Amino acid sequence: MVTALLVGASAVVVGHANFIAVTWQSYRFLSRPGQTRMWHSANWRWVLNVPYLLVPPAVLGAFTVAFARRGRPVPTPVLVVGVAAAGQLAIYALVQFAGSVQSLEYYFASSALWGAVCLVLAVTVAELAKPLAGRPVARWLPAAVLLAVPLGYEADPHVPAFGLAPLGVTLAIATVVIAAAARGCARFRDRSVAAAATGLTLAALAGATLVLTVAPVPHHRQLPGTVPPSIEPAPPYASALGGSGTNYIDRYQVAAALPFFVGQPAYTGEQLLVWGHSSQKDAYDEYAGGGGAGRGQ
Repeated sequence: MVTALLVGASAVVVGHANFIAVTWQSYRFLSRPGQTRMWHSANWRWVLNVPYLLVPPAVLGAFTVAFARRGRPVPTPVLVVGVAAAGQLAIYALVQFAGSVQSLEYYFASSALWGAVCLVLAVTVAELAKPLAGRPVARWLPAAVLLAVPLGYEADPHVPAFGLAPLGVTLAIATVVIAAAARGCARFRDRSVAAAATGLTLAALAGATLVLTVAPVPHHRQLPGTVPPSIEPAPPYASALGGSGTNYIDRYQVAAALPFFVGQPAYTGEQLLVWGHSSQKDAYDEYAGGGGAGRGQ
């Protein structure tokens, strides 16, 4: 049902309903040896400088801690959400590290994970906040906390750049530990203490995942077997809360329409040239425009 809704939304927003066929064509094109050499790093160590990729496993870990209880079955809808998100992450990791397509190496490809991650995080927070559900005032505390944390970040949006070790891994582990602590807050006999402790732990949970997400990729030298830093775009997650996606959507609408407007190639090896009017390198335009599009300025 969700896929059917997305098909309709794609037709309205992007202008093309069949986004599955276009995605599959892009995957096949990027699997070619020439494209693999250009875009896909043979050396896995690039991941050591990308802390936001720790968010999906950290949130799944918090999800597991929140719902895994002896003698208590996990509700089927919740189980579907968790398994789907874990399966999506596993497929992306398999394609990246055992395959030949840069599914995790570029943020505009790995960004497709965030929909499932946000849903898993929402279900996790709802489960951890269950002890507050029956209280008229306290039940609004989780929503207030989850709103206050990003607003506090927007007041001073400065997170230092760091890699996976040691700070990134520490924050990912802390996310799981904080979820366990939030689950334990229900054991406090004093309801006011339990509510305050739950609010604090949820604030810490939101803060840890937010810092992992928005932390800039640290400057680093090019490692052997990796693509040049000029090709690897830096994710703009640090400015996402105060920015707008309108320009990205508008540009993608135009780029996604180009292959259909131009039609089938007239000869083998024909490529689509995307002529940009900006000095910015918007690599996602090239993929939307048909994969191996050249760019001119």
